Amino acid sequence: MALRSRILGTRDAIRRRLGPEQVARIKTTVAPLFGRNLTRLGRWYGTNKASEKQAFTRVYQHHLQHRRREPLRILEIGIGGYDGGPRSGGSSLRMWRTYFRHAHVVGVDLQPRDLHEPRITTAAGDQTDSRFLHQLDREHGPFDLVIDDGSHVNAHVVTTFGILWPLLAPGGSYAIEDTQTSYLEEFGGGGPGTRGTSMEMVKRLCDAPNDPEDSVAAVHVHQWLVLIEKRRPPGG
Repeated sequence: MALRSRILGTRDAIRRRLGPEQVARIKTTVAPLFGRNLTRLGRWYGTNKASEKQAFTRVYQHHLQHRRREPLRILEIGIGGYDGGPRSGGSSLRMWRTYFRHAHVVGVDLQPRDLHEPRITTAAGDQTDSRFLHQLDREHGPFDLVIDDGSHVNAHVVTTFGILWPLLAPGGSYAIEDTQTSYLEEFGGGGPGTRGTSMEMVKRLCDAPNDPEDSVAAVHVHQWLVLIEKRRPPGG
């Protein structure tokens, strides 16, 4: 614990003195110390998924820790680092890569990113562009985990799910983050029952696990985060 506290205490000093590439290399070297705890790992890399307010990492670890050692293919929409250059952002991509030790992680954003790191690939494209997403699936899929942390615009979230869910690997998981935007007008949302929102889509999906012929196996609704599991084929 003392060693971890000293390491965390040096984080801000490192950021002030070094560039983003050097900081990323140092963090990647030290990160295995936190490898079994996704929240500590997320805080080390600096992703808001591990913040006290959101605490998404606790939810992810609860549902996905049994797959840590599998060679997963992960797609995250939204890379971050919008105030920096093309080599900024990617904190959650690094978190996924470290936690899922054999995974390959693909990050997508409207703005090009140039991270050039082991087991991380980035691509520039629109999350509602069906041709782009299908091409991504052909090159790097099928994905076992998809995280939509993109625009959070409800129409975009619903469209992206409609494209990627059929492509998701059997037994895979699909996460929609920041679902509070379902109730915000500036994101195309509204009060409960508003048509076309991400949460109205989720409510409809909640019926699906009761149909053994449907591809949805489970729907987990948490604060600001929904995780949808895809059914495996019989005997799979």
